[in-house]
Amino acid sequence: MKMFLRTLASVLLFAMLSTFCLWRQGVMPDLSRMTATVRQAAGVIGDKMVAISAGGDLTDGEGAAGGSRARPVETGNAYANYDLSEELDPALENAICTGLANMNAEIDISSFHLTRSATDAAINQVRFSHPEFFYVGLEYSIGTFAGNPSKYVPQYLYSASQVATMRATYQQKLDEITAGVPAGATDFEKVLYLHNYFVRNYTYDHTLTIRDAYTFFTEKTGVCQAYMLAFIAAAGELGVKSIPVTSEVMNHAWNLVQVDGQWYHMDVTWDDCMSIDTFISYNYFLQSGNGLSGIDADKADGHRDWTTCKDATNTKYDAAIWRNTLSPLIKAGNTYYAALPVEEDNRVARGVIYSGTDVMNMEPLYDITGGYWMAGTTGYYPGCYSGVIVSGNKLYYNSGNTIYARDLTTGLMVYTRAPNLGAAGRSIYGLYEIADGKISFAAASSPNDKDFVLLECAA
Repeated sequence: MKMFLRTLASVLLFAMLSTFCLWRQGVMPDLSRMTATVRQAAGVIGDKMVAISAGGDLTDGEGAAGGSRARPVETGNAYANYDLSEELDPALENAICTGLANMNAEIDISSFHLTRSATDAAINQVRFSHPEFFYVGLEYSIGTFAGNPSKYVPQYLYSASQVATMRATYQQKLDEITAGVPAGATDFEKVLYLHNYFVRNYTYDHTLTIRDAYTFFTEKTGVCQAYMLAFIAAAGELGVKSIPVTSEVMNHAWNLVQVDGQWYHMDVTWDDCMSIDTFISYNYFLQSGNGLSGIDADKADGHRDWTTCKDATNTKYDAAIWRNTLSPLIKAGNTYYAALPVEEDNRVARGVIYSGTDVMNMEPLYDITGGYWMAGTTGYYPGCYSGVIVSGNKLYYNSGNTIYARDLTTGLMVYTRAPNLGAAGRSIYGLYEIADGKISFAAASSPNDKDFVLLECAA
């Protein structure tokens, strides 16, 4: 009898060691795969993407001098324990990505001999670095053999047929986004284009629910993680490397981007917090690590305590003159143009159009003359709120009440118009676009006016 019991115990012990035990990410142990198997068979594992934080909204603030709003704050702990400071083993990354691309029910990771924490880190690194896996959910299971992670069991949010359709839409959106980049564009020109494109065409998601690149592209809104993933996807289409940056204490995510072999920080989300659609910010565009910390040094909620696997030490763009513009930095032909404020007597007294073939060596071209930018009946806000658009051989810009154009060959003024602003107390706060022989521009009572209007006049 004792011999039988010993034999039975040995068999049971061997069976236990030979059986995969499954743990679901972030919850109590789940020793059964039955639920996941049934849901996989049905083609659905999860009703929707699980939100990983919730919280605040955009609020007014800091608008008087620049037309900005308070930076978006997401409460919760969206990036807790996601340390991205170590580069992922390329072979492990390839194994995970290949399995996810094929929508494998299980992905074998046994040959990598990982700890559980290293497995979680690798899965999160892939999730934050590969926007193309928008159909993979946050929940997952890890199969173990003899106590070591052996299989990664992903959560797929859609069926294979749904994913095929969504992939086609995803690629179509990427093609649309990158179509405007001219052939032969430099790395700087590519990232400038993408930065301006996302700021101009996308908005922050106040519902705090859209985190993946696919929904960001289709809905044109998302939280910081969606901006980050979308930029990685679009930059990759243009041959530019971009990787994720996250900060647990900020509950925030942004990008590192490689320009001419050097890494720089770029936070498109925080540059997209302007009150009027013609405005744009370059505060968080191509900053070094020290530059990023420095620009936020006086802000309690500024960039800090981030994790990423590369260092951004190059300071080339930190003190660029175009950081002070509130309208898009543009390039036409071989020349860059920007509208910038000029200080006199310790205040912003006027605006100037700067230009240059070298984006780091731009010089004054034209003074902006004409009416001040008004704020109701209280006077003007300090700042330069001119737009800059090149159409044909004409350079268009604006004062507070007038739109101008100069011939780029002769420098002569060839267009002057004071358009109807629709209501008393409004000023022109930038040019939006020129299309079909018309100029669209923003009219508002102040640079903080959320109820601005886009009006048109003949070009």
